[in-house]
Amino acid sequence: MKKGKYSKILNRREMIAAGSMAVVGSLGGCMQPLLEDGGADESGSELEVTNDSGTLAETDSEEEPQRAATGWTMARKNAQNTSHSGVAMASEVPSRDWGTGGALFRAVADQGTIFACETSGTIHAVDTDTGEKHWSHTVDSPIEARPAVGTDLIGVATEFGQITALDRDDGEVLWSALEGGAGRAGATIHDGVLYGSDHSSIYAFDARSGSQRWEFTHESRIATTPYYADGVIAIVTAGRNRELLVLDSASGTERWTRSMDGNPGSRGRRPTITDDLVIAPAEFDDEPESLYAFDRYTGETVWAWGEGNISFIDHVSVFDDLVVIATPYNIRALDLQTGTPIFDVRPRIPRVNVGQAITRALYVNGQITVGTTAGNVLQLDRNDGEASLLAEGESTIYDLEFDGEFVFTAAANGNLTALDPTTGGEVWSFESHGWPTAQPAVLNDGVYTPLMEDSITKLSRERGETQWTFAGETGFYTTPALSEEFAVVSNSLGDVYAIDRTDGTEYWHASIEPVDVRRFGWRDPIPGIASGSRGLIPVASPTISGDTVYLAEGAVTAFDLEDGTERWTVETDSEAGFHSTPTVFDEMVFVSQQDTRLIAVDATDGTILWEYEEPVNSSPTVVDDVAFVVSNRGGTIALDAQTGDERWINGVGGSTPPAVTDEFVIVTDREIHALTLTDGEQVWSTNPKGDLTTPPTTVDDAVLIGVGNETRAYSLADGDVRWSLPFSQPSVPPVVHDGELYLSSAAGIHKSS
Repeated sequence: MKKGKYSKILNRREMIAAGSMAVVGSLGGCMQPLLEDGGADESGSELEVTNDSGTLAETDSEEEPQRAATGWTMARKNAQNTSHSGVAMASEVPSRDWGTGGALFRAVADQGTIFACETSGTIHAVDTDTGEKHWSHTVDSPIEARPAVGTDLIGVATEFGQITALDRDDGEVLWSALEGGAGRAGATIHDGVLYGSDHSSIYAFDARSGSQRWEFTHESRIATTPYYADGVIAIVTAGRNRELLVLDSASGTERWTRSMDGNPGSRGRRPTITDDLVIAPAEFDDEPESLYAFDRYTGETVWAWGEGNISFIDHVSVFDDLVVIATPYNIRALDLQTGTPIFDVRPRIPRVNVGQAITRALYVNGQITVGTTAGNVLQLDRNDGEASLLAEGESTIYDLEFDGEFVFTAAANGNLTALDPTTGGEVWSFESHGWPTAQPAVLNDGVYTPLMEDSITKLSRERGETQWTFAGETGFYTTPALSEEFAVVSNSLGDVYAIDRTDGTEYWHASIEPVDVRRFGWRDPIPGIASGSRGLIPVASPTISGDTVYLAEGAVTAFDLEDGTERWTVETDSEAGFHSTPTVFDEMVFVSQQDTRLIAVDATDGTILWEYEEPVNSSPTVVDDVAFVVSNRGGTIALDAQTGDERWINGVGGSTPPAVTDEFVIVTDREIHALTLTDGEQVWSTNPKGDLTTPPTTVDDAVLIGVGNETRAYSLADGDVRWSLPFSQPSVPPVVHDGELYLSSAAGIHKSS
């Protein structure tokens, strides 16, 4: 085995005809991580090269320099990292075809069945005794509210304002209403009537037929799920002129209203109705108190408690004579009739990572019970709030339910678990998909996506149905690279797997030594998705080119695609190591080293060809023999791919990878910029007036990018907005395949066309 020290720039051997390398697969490219301080490693560490025999396939073709593979499917699109596809995208906003995955966010148990909702929009009906699934159904947009459960149907309100009634026995759609409305409030069913809302109206529908009984319209957005009790419903509106409304449930006429002016950005929490009180959290910056109790018949204030500006997790819970308030750090109990505090505690248990309370409080066997971000189920004494541990878990619990027999947890990893309420022991567990932890890879035969439940799943493009699932020992946080036969993935323990694309079986397995990137101040690789709490999280996806798999995680390693044997390795004695998805062009491999430098390596033997010392935070994009990189210090740089010499520099650009087309380089900082490919001159710039949540992706003549809670399409020619598609916190770049748009976030993976 030949070894050599990396101490100078090496001369490039004679260039082999461009286009000689057959690009069979691609890197996945999850969003590159950000540094906390943007500092560079000036250690000047030496690199060590080892080499085993093995060469890449070559051809004698004399073609134009390699460019983006038209129609390639992932955000980085091909081994050159262009993030561009020539496939046409519709000029109008795409319509949603399906969604799957996501956390199990809400659950309601009733008469032997628990109905659990994934954030993606899938509802599962599960037997409470056995954990067996009765049916699943996917609605047209994400779900954030609990389903409303009636005697023979359930009502589901989606994030985009649609209400769908499903037969509770088989999940068949009975009717739907409020198409296209915007709102996140849930629905309520009582005595054959379903109460729901769109943006600014409340409706009463006949639960079985869907015919409308009445409508009440307000000047402000409806912020909460209607709460029904004894002939009245209570809701809270959003906005600066915020109000608590109590309506007659039979006619929709207003009984009384209380003004609760406050922060217009606050979504508000559902009011609770008792025998004689309506209890409503204020949650407003300028309210003097935090919680109000009003006479349910007159609207007069009975008592008020708190000092304002408290972050309520869910609606308050009422148990007999107690009002229980769960906030992230404290659990509070008040006397129901007077509002007098009984206890205010921050739960602590020796030698237990309690986590923050994140669910509503339930009353289980005389104990106040909550779920936490650490996956624990806590119980508090109702008299003094002393905490004990009922059950310990691994994934954030988003909802709790109790049916009198079992405690049910709905968790971020997609699992629904039934617990014994006395011992905390697991009775059964139902596994759904969990949410995607990186970009999917899409080809004609399916969608390949990593999920938080430690698996890679292949979904059908047509309906999002599971074709197969490959389970690993720990989380996959990078995108699969696809060849004709295999999907190649790496996990957070340093395992590299080649998985048969047809049936999901393991073909070969190799190992690398992972580096814990959190030691160097790196943030989570996928903000809002990967929590960083489950071990060593890699930030680099593999790249397939020809018959070789390249991975730059710690060291740069080349594996034989057919059997996984190691061909060569480029190592460094720096703790920083390499952390980037390799870019492959013209028998060169480009990788960045922990925000300190970019290197080019001979793809056949691992020889270092040149280095460029600049804090480059992601792999370059290579088009027409030019490598485009974005510096973490700010600025976009074009380098000669053969020598590493600078061709041009433009001061705009942040730390996310650029997208490169035949004419433009698209980069982002707080704005979106289009630069000319040849000299880096700015053509246009646009302010999205919102947080950019993904790197850019270009398709045909549009730029796709996540902005806040939506995905937008900007004109590639002038930067004008073409359309926007609401989508909860997109965290990885969109994927386009054959005119289809695939979006991923904690709300699941969604296809639109």
